[in-house]
Amino acid sequence: RLADPTRDLVDAVFCGIAIGLSADPVRIASSWTVAARPLEDFFDRLERALARPGLSRRALQGLRLRMMNEAVASRASTRTVPVDLRRFRAIEAGPGVDTLKLDFHLGGDERAGVQLPVWGGLSARDVARAAVNTVSLRRLIGRSGIARRPGFWAAVGAETLRAAALLARAARPGSLSRKSRLKATLAAILKNAIVRSAPPSSRPDVLEAARARLGDLSGGTVEMPPAGAPNTSARLDALDPTRDPKAYFEELFREEDPWNYTNRYESLKYEQTLALLPDQPFDNAMEVACAEGHFTRMLAPKVERLLAVDISRKALERAVARCAGLDHVSFKPFDLVSDPFPTGLDLLVCSEVLYYLGDEKRLAAVAQRMAAALAPGGVLISAHAFQLSDDATRTGFDWGDAYGGETISRLFQATPGLRLERSVLTDLYAINLFRRDDRAGPPPIIEHRAHASPLDEDVERHVVWGGAAVTRARAARTERAFEAPVLMYHRIAESGPDALADYRVTPADFQAQMRLLRRHGYHAVTSRDLVDRFARGKPFHGRPVLITFDDGYQDFADHAWPVLKRNDFTAEVFLVTEKVGGRADWDGDHGAAAPLMDWETIRALAREGVNFGSHLATHRAVDTLNSQDLFDEAALSRLTLKAQLGTEVRSVAAPFGIYDDRLPYILSLCGYEAGFTTQEGRASMLHRPLHLPRIEVVGGASLDDFAKSIGLDAPMTATDAV
Repeated sequence: RLADPTRDLVDAVFCGIAIGLSADPVRIASSWTVAARPLEDFFDRLERALARPGLSRRALQGLRLRMMNEAVASRASTRTVPVDLRRFRAIEAGPGVDTLKLDFHLGGDERAGVQLPVWGGLSARDVARAAVNTVSLRRLIGRSGIARRPGFWAAVGAETLRAAALLARAARPGSLSRKSRLKATLAAILKNAIVRSAPPSSRPDVLEAARARLGDLSGGTVEMPPAGAPNTSARLDALDPTRDPKAYFEELFREEDPWNYTNRYESLKYEQTLALLPDQPFDNAMEVACAEGHFTRMLAPKVERLLAVDISRKALERAVARCAGLDHVSFKPFDLVSDPFPTGLDLLVCSEVLYYLGDEKRLAAVAQRMAAALAPGGVLISAHAFQLSDDATRTGFDWGDAYGGETISRLFQATPGLRLERSVLTDLYAINLFRRDDRAGPPPIIEHRAHASPLDEDVERHVVWGGAAVTRARAARTERAFEAPVLMYHRIAESGPDALADYRVTPADFQAQMRLLRRHGYHAVTSRDLVDRFARGKPFHGRPVLITFDDGYQDFADHAWPVLKRNDFTAEVFLVTEKVGGRADWDGDHGAAAPLMDWETIRALAREGVNFGSHLATHRAVDTLNSQDLFDEAALSRLTLKAQLGTEVRSVAAPFGIYDDRLPYILSLCGYEAGFTTQEGRASMLHRPLHLPRIEVVGGASLDDFAKSIGLDAPMTATDAV
């Protein structure tokens, strides 16, 4: 069984049509809708027989591409030119020609060809680069001493020369370690360098000409954050709360209410904490890590005197303002590790802070100091969340701390002088009531309660339901990835035309797929991340995944994005810019066309972290457009996206997955850096950046099929489907 039989299947059927049936591929390409019907039935039956979801659609698209290349080559606007690899020369296109097909003769019967869009012609350097890009530098070096001929390296460019020098070094025995990794890096350098320098040097400035033809698209008000603006999360990442807690928490509280203390999750936890208080007077109470005073104000009526402390002065300033008028409440800066606790406390409350001590030894010391601060019979209440670092096999938060609520509960129960009296347990956190008592007592009372449901998005995004097969932190420490799955979705919807069922994943299936990715340690990356890493030959830490959506359907905003946020993923959506706010009329033959997102929705999603790319301007297939129209489609779409989103957009996916030799050159001219196809496979540094494969997620596919498509071979468990 082949890993993916699509290419061989396409080759066999193409030869069968061209030779066995004596049929003209050009004529078939021009009437593809009619010609594809019997082929579609054949491919559907083959897909079922081979149990290969999506094979039929990929085979049809691949066959159409083969037919289309033949059709383009036969047009009056296309000229075929034989190229002598021993001497690269400039080529004039000639009147009415917008595409040159370069025919490279490699010796014997072996040939290679490529079709390039042209505006006037190609320079000798353009032809040399096309040869390297099409034939590969390795093969050119090994044929007839081409690389030793005068002017070759000047023609292909200095970047390729540097790559070749590295290649020569790698060939020396024992010259470099990890040779296989180096070779992969070099291959990426060779391919990326050539594609990026592909635009014909003899052309006029066609992009400026396009701006003039297409009009000024820069008008309109765009309220978008500036690209690369520093944010609180980025600044916090540079600080370590275990080493410099003051700096960390001052940075955290730079913005008001950084943890959204009034969400449903926190509010119910506060109520459950207060309900755990025993019915007795508390004359002398202390709240550790009071933050901005939300719980302080709730606790104050229960006690006679309350000292609320926090390490952050910014947080204390807001707490003082929130508790204005509560004369029996005082506030003080306090460092858990170094500052002395008061003594004789009747009540000490500590919530959601002990993770930041960093190690169990320091935690045990703080627990002993807290116990010593209590008067005999005094009460200590601790509320902390479960984390995957405690037990990766159960539901928990993936905050990356060294320990969570389970470890905190265990160490406090082991502290001399503290006796666990009552606990409230939920799937997500534990609230424990300890009594200062050296005597043995009855077993603790354990109450199982529900947490707030549904959880707020900013809370749930950190939860891994059912535990993690691999945590993100562990994957980042132990795994390096030189490739990444790029998932391709269209609609996330319950219903639609039967003929389009393959392009439609139900919200429930999508939820299961995202939770599986989360449980197995995947983290979201962008197309820019891919291109940058691959160009530099740098691996990803951990398990990267790029999640893409074609067309920009409204159900992305309604169904997909809430699920992505709750599982801590983002996505890249390819928009048909001239259809935004309308309907997907290209699907009209199959039933009611689905609505597309409007610009207001798109801009709101962009502010929340969704990335957007181009699906060209009007969703016309590449094979129906001449080179100038194709350029206008790509340029108009990118200029529109920049005007509407206020940022440069450099990613693109071709409609219907139709791709030809001209497209990467035209996309490069228009300023695109990442291009995605429907070719099946994982994207890697061995792929050209404007020809990256994706893994199509087919509607109705099982969770096992989804897992296998991204490289998870183990059977999925019931937990994965939670």
